[in-house]
Parts: sequence; structure tokens; C-alpha cells
Amino acid sequence: DIYANELLIGEKVQKSLLPKTVPHFPGLDIAVHFISAKEVGGDFYDFLSNDKLMITIADTSGKGISACLYSLSVRSMLRSYGEIHHKLDRIVNETNNLFCLDTGDTGVFVTAFVAFYEPISRIFQYTNCGHLPAICIRKSGEVEKLTTSGMALGVAHFQQISTNQIKLEDGDLLVLLTDGILEAHNIEQEFFGERRLINLLKEKRHLSAQRIVDELIKEIDVFTSGASQHDDITLLVMRISLLP
Repeated sequence: DIYANELLIGEKVQKSLLPKTVPHFPGLDIAVHFISAKEVGGDFYDFLSNDKLMITIADTSGKGISACLYSLSVRSMLRSYGEIHHKLDRIVNETNNLFCLDTGDTGVFVTAFVAFYEPISRIFQYTNCGHLPAICIRKSGEVEKLTTSGMALGVAHFQQISTNQIKLEDGDLLVLLTDGILEAHNIEQEFFGERRLINLLKEKRHLSAQRIVDELIKEIDVFTSGASQHDDITLLVMRISLLP
């Protein structure tokens, strides 16, 4: 069966996209959870460690093996430029402009949130290319949504990239996600939604990154019980801890 074969190839490609381990990085407690939908899609997350940590979470339009292959292409470009350049805007700009040659008039695009975390200064610099904002829950419980202007990768050549940055403190929480979480729905077709997610994050912000991920996924499972999952779910939680 051709379709079953394509699904198998897609699953292998998707598995190869994701890091085998979470990096041990000074001052960061990181945990990730990825659940593939029934049909393979284009979600991925990635880490690249040098003197600072480069973090990516992305979602490619479409489903099936082609979405996986476009994701693989973007991830490889970001990694390659991330090894060569030290400026976030240049890495993302060159990735997009090269990726545009691949997408042509296919209509394929990739939304991506790409960031640098510098452990000594605890500066988190980021750019958002049409993706969901990252959520920062301060130790105090104050909520900040992190985003910039910018369109998805692969749509058109960029002239310039908008970046922003925040300084993080001990106990702050950062959450990167794909829309599969917010759009997870119950049998009444009600979305899990951002407000529910933020309330849970505030409530659980004192836990370790892994506990937060586990508890959130458990809540989503309970909420969606009996409903089918239409989209990949990717959740990346980072908790700031003081350097030893």
C-alpha cells in the first residue's frame, strides 16, 4: 500500500528531525514533549549549543512526507547558518532567503520561533516568523508574551529581521509551543486555548521543567479524551535556575 509506505517514511523523517537528547546547558532546566498526529506533519524543535544556546520551534504548512521534508530542509539550513554566523537576524535571514528557492510557488511555508539564550547575561534574544508567541511566566506570576513582527519562512525574501530580547531571572519560566496545543479540542469541539494553558503554567511554575511538561500533557489528555488529534503537539519548557 503506497499510502502506508509514505506514512512509514514520513514517520522516520519526522523522528530524525528531533534531537535525541535535551542539552544540559548552564542555568537552564529544559524539558520537551512531542506527540505526532495520526498523519505525519511538519512540527519540529531543535537545539544548537555553542557559547550560547540556539533554540528553534517550528511548524510547516501541510501534512505528510512533503511537510516533513520541508521541515528537514529548514532545520538543516538553520543549523548550518547557526554554525557559521553569530547574529540571530543573519541566521534567520539567510535561512529564509535560501529556503525561498526551495518553496518557489508551492505555497509551502514554515512558521518558526528562533532564539538565543546566553547563560552568563541570561539574555533571551528572539525573532518570531509568523509563529505563536513564546510565553514567559515570571517567578512572580506576571505573564509576558514574546513576539516580533515577521512573516513565515519561505513566503518571500526578507529585507530585514526584527529581533527582541528580555533578561531572565532565577525561577522564570519560558514556554515555546505549536498550535496543536491551543487547538487541541474536546468532544464538544471546544479548544484547550491560551487562557487555560497560561492559568496552568502560573499554577505549576514552581515545579521542574519536566514536571510542568508532564502535568500539562496530562491535562490536555484529560481535556481531549474521546476526541481525535488532528495536529502535532509540541511543547518546550525552559526554567531558569541560578548558575552554580
